[in-house]
Amino acid sequence: LTARMSRNLQKFWIFLNQAKAKAKARQRAKAKAFACALAASIIRIIIAALTIAGGGGDWVTKRHIVDGYRERHDLAPDDLRLVAIDLQYHDLRPGRSLFARVGAETLVDSIDAQEAMTTPPDGTRAYFRGRCLERWPDRIVAANWDSMVFDAGGDSLRRVPMMEPTRGSRAHVATLIEDCDDIAELLDRLSGRPG
Repeated sequence: LTARMSRNLQKFWIFLNQAKAKAKARQRAKAKAFACALAASIIRIIIAALTIAGGGGDWVTKRHIVDGYRERHDLAPDDLRLVAIDLQYHDLRPGRSLFARVGAETLVDSIDAQEAMTTPPDGTRAYFRGRCLERWPDRIVAANWDSMVFDAGGDSLRRVPMMEPTRGSRAHVATLIEDCDDIAELLDRLSGRPG
């Protein structure tokens, strides 16, 4: 089962639960409720088979670990210890990662993962974000998926929206970033102000 198939199964499961709720709330025909129940049974069978096989996707592995811990310790589904287990699963530091302890299959080798921690991908806005963090880390107030906030030394902070994932790539901004001596110059040039 590929990661894409796993994501699609998750989406289908969410859709199925929404459809079941709507069917029940509106008292739809028994045939629709039966179809939802049948689809749910099929998904449960697939998840059970993947769980027994010991993998089949990151989310199946994590679910197996969380459910096993919950059952062993007789915890309620909303117990905060399960949230901690969920987070620890994704903690990739050696010695802390539950993902690594169970020997889960990785899609990227450790050398590539280490390189990705310091080298942003060339083709997306992550390049702009990564290069700015590398060049001017003390001037970055916040960085997230779709914007960055900079302290350029003026009276107010300056936000750079990055709504389009393909803008901010190496092709778009590499020369600009290299040519700027400081963050104020970069922000002025991005906003069209004369530097």
